[in-house]
Amino acid sequence: MTNVATRDNEGSTLLLVEDDPGVARAVVRVLGARGHAVDVASTCGAARHRTRFRSYGLAIVDVELPDGLGPELAEELLESGCVGRVLFFTSETLQPVLRRAALLGSVVAKRDGAEGLLRFIDQRDCGPPQQSGLVRGGESPAAEARRTG
Repeated sequence: MTNVATRDNEGSTLLLVEDDPGVARAVVRVLGARGHAVDVASTCGAARHRTRFRSYGLAIVDVELPDGLGPELAEELLESGCVGRVLFFTSETLQPVLRRAALLGSVVAKRDGAEGLLRFIDQRDCGPPQQSGLVRGGESPAAEARRTG
């Protein structure tokens, strides 16, 4: 896991916001093996602290965290410009929560595992994702406006 760096490194490191240490280790291991650097935060507060010191091209966020909901955190980080895109990695099944998450970013089910998450990230980098148990969403209007200038 990497440490704090400067905002001009946007996109070079992913932010993972996950409270389950086992899931976080698996994601870091799989993404790290593919060459992705990953900063880990286990709470909304820790994610906010991390984003005070750097921006991220992609944040991978659990929907339910000990100190808040992932969609609320994601909206805050997108609006502030601290992250460019959000991908939710969750076992949540409540449709209202998933719909809100899908308005802010894409959703990958934890049952697909860290490898499924990596496949989704690779597909997004290489072209449109295939349908496979994924709920697809997009960038928030504010994030899209920042990206397109």
